[in-house]
Amino acid sequence: MLTPPGLGEVDGGTINCMCHGSKFDINDGSVKKGPATKALAPAKVDVKGGSVTLG
Repeated sequence: MLTPPGLGEVDGGTINCMCHGSKFDINDGSVKKGPATKALAPAKVDVKGGSVTLG
């Protein structure tokens, strides 16, 4: 699962969680920096005009 709108941001190949500061690899959801201990589950996304939404 990706973070709900406004709770995270993508920077390069990393998803940064604004709630707890964890960082996740955008390709496979693995934890790059805790405190999270579990990877994010895959999610289908749509990219249109520079915006990414859950699809």
